[in-house]
Amino acid sequence: MKDNDLSAAPTPRFWVMSDLVFTKVESSEVKKAGWFRKTETITVTRAPDLRVMSELWRWSSRLGVRLELIFVGESDASGLWDSLLKAANPFSDYIEFETINEVVSLLNYRPDLLGVIDVPDRSAFYGGRGLTMQELR
Repeated sequence: MKDNDLSAAPTPRFWVMSDLVFTKVESSEVKKAGWFRKTETITVTRAPDLRVMSELWRWSSRLGVRLELIFVGESDASGLWDSLLKAANPFSDYIEFETINEVVSLLNYRPDLLGVIDVPDRSAFYGGRGLTMQELR
């Protein structure tokens, strides 16, 4: 409800792609596997980027819009969502998709969706609704 308006108009929202919010952190561990051999294990984890989340929080509260987090082809979406709950989470909900084409195909059928915020390499996929963090400033 904004300005005492009780209309049934849908809340304007933006979708934010998870690649923008999470950064990949690589760590390697070298173990000795005998006299002359060493094995190196590389693990990749994803951590929330607090700077991006803070900018999105301020931007959404200033405009009065909802943000929804979009995971594409992510096997551990619920685990990543739980890691956001420990930080300042600006998102109201999350949605999982198998491919990026599913996201693009739904854009025409969501009149309340104002745009998709993504990394600059993929923002052109969404046509006029594609945004980057640089455009939000």
